Amino acid sequence: MGKGRSFGPVVYVNVRRFLDLKGDKGIFEVANLARVSPDTVSNLIRRGRASYEVVRRIAQAFGVPVEELVLDQPAVISQFVYVPRFGAVGGLDVTVELYAFRKSWIERFGDPDAMVLVFVTDDGMEPLVKKRDIVLINTAEVEPKSGCIYAVRDHGSILIRKVFWLGDDQVLLVGCDANVSPPLYRRLSDLEIIGRVIWLGRELV
Repeated sequence: MGKGRSFGPVVYVNVRRFLDLKGDKGIFEVANLARVSPDTVSNLIRRGRASYEVVRRIAQAFGVPVEELVLDQPAVISQFVYVPRFGAVGGLDVTVELYAFRKSWIERFGDPDAMVLVFVTDDGMEPLVKKRDIVLINTAEVEPKSGCIYAVRDHGSILIRKVFWLGDDQVLLVGCDANVSPPLYRRLSDLEIIGRVIWLGRELV
């Protein structure tokens, strides 16, 4: 395979079927039979995808239809859900981009259609939740449970805070450091509980 050569669209590979066909043959032997490089075969096994032309050559080398080695891509894609990330300024108004999550994982927390992502724009929950972290919010959970972390809209700003129910329409919004973010007493009816925070992501660079 010459450097810079195009081998067509990338497809998902049925790695289990490939390994069955491979049997005791080594990577170098398979590569030689299929007229591809050993690195190409190694990458196919490790990544589960390769160019259609590579898969066609391997299928031809083993004497099987190429369809046996190509996964139904919609079936693969159906294992994931796409959660919208919204801009936090002014509210959840505009979808900025979509993030893929494995469906079986996100369903542990609720309906995937109720999930949204936002970037944290204040430091009220540091060091637990930091500014510029991205948080996953379940918008179906809007009845506050004391001590849980929620995204709330307060006077037009989206805050990430622990919420404590005090009764009689009163709640307390608490950050991690009272010196940085003093506790806020609010009437629940004056707030919008956007949803419960269930996951966060953070860049380490």
